[in-house]
Parts: sequence; C-alpha cells; structure tokens
Amino acid sequence: MVGTVALALVMPAVASATFPGENGRVLFITDNANPPFLSAFPGSTETVEVAEGYGVGEYSPDGTKMVYGLERHVAGCNNGEDPCPGRHEIYIANADGSGEAFLTYTGEFEADPSIHPSGNRVVFYRDNDAYEVNLTNGNETRLVRNAERPRYSPDGSQIVFGRDGDVFLMDADGSNVRNLTQSMDDSYSGNASWAPDGETVFYDSDPDGVVKSQIKSIPASSTDGSGDLTIGPGAYPIVSPDGERIAFTGNSPTTTMFTMTLTGTDVTLLGPTVAESIPLSWQPVANAESSTVGDGESVSTAAEATETDPAQASVTTPSGGTVNVAINPYNGSPQSGFASVGHQFNISAPAASVADPLLVTLLIDASAVPAGFNASTLEVFRNGVLVADCTDPTQAVPDPCVGDRTDLVDGDVSLGVRTSQASIWDVAAVDDTDPKTNLKKVPKETTKRSLAIKFSSNEDGASFNCTLDGKKRACVSPYLTGKLSRGKHTFSVVSTDAAGNKDDTPAKAKFEVVKK
Repeated sequence: MVGTVALALVMPAVASATFPGENGRVLFITDNANPPFLSAFPGSTETVEVAEGYGVGEYSPDGTKMVYGLERHVAGCNNGEDPCPGRHEIYIANADGSGEAFLTYTGEFEADPSIHPSGNRVVFYRDNDAYEVNLTNGNETRLVRNAERPRYSPDGSQIVFGRDGDVFLMDADGSNVRNLTQSMDDSYSGNASWAPDGETVFYDSDPDGVVKSQIKSIPASSTDGSGDLTIGPGAYPIVSPDGERIAFTGNSPTTTMFTMTLTGTDVTLLGPTVAESIPLSWQPVANAESSTVGDGESVSTAAEATETDPAQASVTTPSGGTVNVAINPYNGSPQSGFASVGHQFNISAPAASVADPLLVTLLIDASAVPAGFNASTLEVFRNGVLVADCTDPTQAVPDPCVGDRTDLVDGDVSLGVRTSQASIWDVAAVDDTDPKTNLKKVPKETTKRSLAIKFSSNEDGASFNCTLDGKKRACVSPYLTGKLSRGKHTFSVVSTDAAGNKDDTPAKAKFEVVKK
C-alpha cells in the first residue's frame, strides 16, 4: 500500500514557476557509499545538503518541493515503524530538504519518482514497472511493465522511459507505447530528460561499453528513430528550465559536473568540483537573476516589490564575479516561534569579508507583510538562523547582521543585510498561535481492510505526525493504512505549523474492521 501526499494541497499553484522558467539550483548526488543529496547554483562552489541517502530525485514543476527515492538505513525497522535497512522508499520534502515525509512505504523497491505538472500525480519505478499514484485520493495504477526511470513531459501528456537499451515514450495514461530511438544496440544508459518545450528528448548512449558515453538528442515526434543528434561526450544530461543549457557528468577520469549549450559548445564547470557527481534535476524558480559583475557592482531582481511580485532582492558584491539571486515561495522551516512572510531568497556570490561585506537588500511588498508588523519588527533568517542587528556602522558585526530597516511608501519594507557569505535567506514574523488539526470522519465500523484517512490543518504549510495502533511516523494526507487486521484500531494525527507551534489536542478516531 502506498502512503501519499496531497501535493495539490501543500504545493503553491504550479503557475508560480513552470518550465520553461528561470534557473535555480541543481540537485545532484555523488556516486559514493551512502552519499547525501546536495544542491548548488551553477557557477558557485557552495553546496547545501538537502537529504541523506543514495538515490534519484527531482524538483517539483513549481520548484518548491523535491520528490526522491532513497536507500537509507534507519532505526526502528524491527518494530515496523520505518522501512528496513537497504530498502528503497520514496519521500517528499521541501526544496531545501526540510519537512521530509514518506510518499511510499511498501517495503518493495521503489525509486525514480517524477511529479506531474498539475502537482496531483507521481509516476515512479517499482520492481521494473512504471506506476502512477494519484496524490489526492491515493489510487495507484500500473502504467506499463519493464519501464526504467519514467519522466513526465513538461505539459504532462507523455512519459519518457528506458527499456532494453532504448528510449521509449508513452501517453500519460500508459497507452500508445512506442520506441523513440530504435537503436537496436542496447546503447541507452537509462538517463533521459525533456527539453522545456517538450519537443526534444536528451539522453546518454554507451553502445555496449565500447566507446565513452555520448549525450544525444532526438525529436519527441520521431517515429522511426531518425533525427537523433550526438551533442558531445558525457552522461546524465538534464536541461535547464530556460532551455539554454545542459548539465551533465563528464566521462572518466573527469567525472565532475559541467554545463554546455544544447549544441555542445561552451563547456563549463557547473561549480562544485565533486568527483563522481551526477546531476539529477534543475530547479525552476519564479523570479531569478544571474550576472557576472565587477567590484562594487550590484545584481537585482527588480527595483521595487509589487503585489504581483511581492519579494525582490538586490546584492552588491565588493569583489567581482558571478552573482545568482533566485526567489521562490517559501518552503523551509524557520526558527521555532516565527512564520515566514512567504518567500525564500537563494543567493550565491563571491565570498566577502566582515570589514568589506556583501550588501543584501530584501524588499517585501505591503501585501505580504503581516498585519501589525513593519521593518522594525520583522526578522531576517539565514539558513534558518535568526540574524541579529548590526553593532558597527559599516561592517558585518556580528556576521551576518541587519544594518538597515526601512519602512517604504504604501507599507513596503526594506531590510538591508551585511554578510561575508551569501546563502539562503527569509523574512519572518513572530507566530505563537497553535494550529488546529481537522480529521475527516472515519467510520466507526467498516468491512474494508484498508483505509485512506484524510486530515488537514487550518494553517498552510503545516506538517503532521500520525499514530496508528501505537506506531508513530511523519505523515501526509491521505494516510493509507495498509492491510488492517480485523478488530479494533485507533488513529490520531497532530499538526505542527511552520513556526513550530504544535496542536496540543490531536484529532483522534477509533474504528473497528469487521467481517462482511
């Protein structure tokens, strides 16, 4: 039985950042024993660990979530609360790795998940077949047998997958299966990705291991394997959200990550020089700006915030180099007692110093400022840690620190930060109100041997913990019980809001499974 998350409920509207779009961070993994999932901006050597375990992952189409399959050794296996060591399970989390919860927990080998652009379905690999699960009701369908690493097209109408050394396509409902590459040489290595316009598929080819892996492309409309092009040496290609570059892994002995144009020119190190690293997914963001600037120059997403685009940022760097600014709907976990105003600022820039710091200005439109708050009462966080006010008129003391708090016209807010290191920032307000957990009615008596139990919170972005017959785990709605024994059962769920406030009155239900 699959446990699912109702992404349509917990993800912002997909329209906030869709393919094609602005380029955010690249999710990648290193091919070592039990490595972590990492992410980085192209052009930056700074990495952020977002999950621990070995597997394959993908950003959601709006860039705020990740879904990934992991092999992870965890405690609690013997009492049935967690997957056993070595089993692949699928998880869902915020894009920064916070808020992780099970998406599946069957005990079978499950991997390679991909989220439909609508946000309400996930296709994944289970024991050599492609399955799809509906995230609103938990219904599961086997789409096709013998399908490796399935991936939805940008418009969600097709799925690309690997089979027996070739790249295949099928319609999203599993029908109309056709061989796209028809190579007949077992050359496909199992790593295909879509161009953002949905018209081209990129893949890697390693014919019988005779030559080094090559990155190729082929029109998705090809009916006889024609039209394929060899772009250049490499493996694991993924296409940027703006459709202009490919991230990939170089062939041995240079197994670090690079980017290049869609025609194979301008090959450039992606940023982190991590050996045996594999790019998995390129994050689309709602608002981004990237530029190479000189000493003392600035990069800005916009001059002012508006109700339509309520969060903007500007970065001035004392040392020339590449500056990346990406703004997405907030998807992390601020310090307990605070709630984000709704956006997260992902910034990378050349390292600075305490004496000559980076100047980061965060602009928040009045529409996003909570009632009763202003520039003096809002707080800034870096990597989830509260940033203090500056005690020096020009330096980053302490490092980082807030050096300017300005209330602008019409209730807009400007917060100026000094820091020696750019990273992930958000703006938050004090929140000490407990959430309320709502549980949809569960029948007191049922003949069904499995149930999909639905629940919610009165606060957006809340996380949940469920307990069924004394076994507790992080959960999402609907909670799928798996096969139940006949007899009496108890279920409870409690919500915790984004500020860390916990409902002190869990929602509870008692029910009994009886014979038909």
